[in-house]
Amino acid sequence: MTVTLQDVTVLLGLPVKGAPVSGQVDGDWKEHIKKLLGKEPDERIFERSKSGMRLTWLHQNFSHLERDADTDTVRKHARAYMMDLIGSVLLPDNSSTVPLMYLPLLADIDPGSARQWSWGSAVLSCLYHELCRDRKGISGPLLLLQLWIWTRFAFGRPNPYGGSNKQPHLGGDDPQKRPPYGFKWSQYHRWAENSKCNLVEGYREALDRLHHTEVNWEPYESELHLLPTVCTDSEALWQTRCPLINFWMVEYHNPERVMRQFGKRQLVPPPEPSKLGKIHELTRRDLKDNHWIIELALCQRQWESKMESSNANTGDLEPHDICQHDEYFLWYTGFTNPSSQLSSRDCFKESQLDPEATKNDILVARSIELSRRILLQSQRKIKDPDLEKLLLQHAEWTLKNFGDGVDGTDLLSEAKKTKRECSGECSTAPQKQQRQDPSIS
Repeated sequence: MTVTLQDVTVLLGLPVKGAPVSGQVDGDWKEHIKKLLGKEPDERIFERSKSGMRLTWLHQNFSHLERDADTDTVRKHARAYMMDLIGSVLLPDNSSTVPLMYLPLLADIDPGSARQWSWGSAVLSCLYHELCRDRKGISGPLLLLQLWIWTRFAFGRPNPYGGSNKQPHLGGDDPQKRPPYGFKWSQYHRWAENSKCNLVEGYREALDRLHHTEVNWEPYESELHLLPTVCTDSEALWQTRCPLINFWMVEYHNPERVMRQFGKRQLVPPPEPSKLGKIHELTRRDLKDNHWIIELALCQRQWESKMESSNANTGDLEPHDICQHDEYFLWYTGFTNPSSQLSSRDCFKESQLDPEATKNDILVARSIELSRRILLQSQRKIKDPDLEKLLLQHAEWTLKNFGDGVDGTDLLSEAKKTKRECSGECSTAPQKQQRQDPSIS
């Protein structure tokens, strides 16, 4: 799973259509500030960065707008507000400043003009960029990541006050005045009923034990018609394989690897993710090299070509079928190590989630699932023939005695059938590899 262009537009209402967010990274920033914000900048603005403006300076100078302000003053305050939004919510870093390279993009602030830039793809590029980096302190558009997690996973999220997280129908009959989908999480929250995951260990364990049926794969499907057009007018681009550009930050959008999020069949194995090479490691300083300027221009032309064609190239895929999960899971576990151990402490925690479940109920359920995995993976994961024989005997005994599903399904027969059908995949499965792309799930 991963955050996609669909999530950016639906959750935040950011446009995807438009030119890539790019431009000059150096310039006479004092002159730009004076012209576009109407303030004479002092040296305190650049205390932390020569190319960034302190957010506190924006707050001090643009926190109040007179009711009778003229149009030009309103435009300047609007630019200041958008710069604050960029530096604190959409594209933040750890410096408490906003890069001044974004200011020239806001020169034309008339209604509709600011949408000529693809802010949605820039925000997603920034998020991917932060998730790729190996460091302790993360920045970037974490609001988007948080909304995405709350929307798709039930554990650890708050309950909106009043017990409902339905999208409020604000704006009446005018869809342009309605908020994006993410607005539903702006209501008052209650954590009392959903506070099991209050530590990092709790979240990690919940993710390790997450079952695919506990994921909300298509959370927006039933409410798209209630959203403003900015949330849906780029729907043709949601499944587009393309570069995401935010000045020198270039990431790749690989939706073909997470097609279940779009209600479509996931190819097994998924297509290889597009590689960016060394351009993925660019920094601001590298832009002084003409070679990288040319490489960035090629990525920008590729983006513009995708915008013109609006072709997702996924129209031939069949709708998702729940029966396909075993095929994907068998491939996925070939080079990963999903957690499958069960301790007394685990049983206690699971019984807290289902108060009516006894420890024996949980042990039997987990034993059935573990036995099923053993049957599916024995030839690929177990090298000791004696151990394999012992585990297979135990797995078959477990499924034979406890493996009848609530609908009468013979889980032992189903597991053996799936193993036979996927035997070709077993012999050609890829070796364990390091994750290089945030869309690999």
